[in-house]
Amino acid sequence: DRASGEITLTGHATVSDSLTRTTAEAVSFDQHTGEFRAEGQVITRYLSSGGGAVANLAPQPAYITAPHLTVASAPARAVYSGGARLWQGESVIEAGAIELDRQTQTLKATGGVHAVFPQSPGTAITPANGGKPLGIGVGSTPGPWRVRSETLTYWSKQSRALLENDVVAEARQGQIHSRQLELFLGSGAGGGQQLVRATASGVVTVRQGERRGTSERAEYLAAEQKFVLSGGKPTLYDAFRGTVTGRQLTFFFANDTIIVESEEGSRTLTRFRVEK
Repeated sequence: DRASGEITLTGHATVSDSLTRTTAEAVSFDQHTGEFRAEGQVITRYLSSGGGAVANLAPQPAYITAPHLTVASAPARAVYSGGARLWQGESVIEAGAIELDRQTQTLKATGGVHAVFPQSPGTAITPANGGKPLGIGVGSTPGPWRVRSETLTYWSKQSRALLENDVVAEARQGQIHSRQLELFLGSGAGGGQQLVRATASGVVTVRQGERRGTSERAEYLAAEQKFVLSGGKPTLYDAFRGTVTGRQLTFFFANDTIIVESEEGSRTLTRFRVEK
């Protein structure tokens, strides 16, 4: 269309450049604005995990599917909408919309976000008192962490993800519910990104079997398979052992150990259920 400067391809259209290959039912280009749109069964394959790739969650190519795609040339930003899904290696992100910014190498998912991230294997750690080793053992393969939230932002250069608004994270080790959750990833044995550490903040609840811990902040360390609760008035509720309160509470998944720390000059409060 000479008047509008728009070029439209229909019927199994394919568009590719040095980094991506996109197929859709229809594709259109606006020669005046440089905008590119794809409609209907959109599938994009990011051919390389480096050199400007946005997700960079694994050495394998990344794939994104959605009903609609809009790409702006300046800045180079792609928005997949109508229900988008991205997967690369073992990591998966699903949301109402996924936006990729090549310039800043940032990914932002919004609207009913569901994501899956593999986690780093545990490392056997022997306590200073010579007790039972902590962790699940070198070389073991723990299950992935599944997270839900309203928004997710991932910075590829920092290997860091921020989830906000009604966040729930679940794994075999337990569940975290909070207003905000930061995930810190590191390179795994196969080159893919794996969860190393997670930090939750804002009305935090941690559940692990019959236990329920509350605090203003909680940290999960994958290598040691432990939760650390701090901030506010950390409290751990246990159906069998009663209630424990302290400045900081640490409990290990591997050997069912709880460490209670109190502030200097204050007491640690522990309540135990008494059988009648």
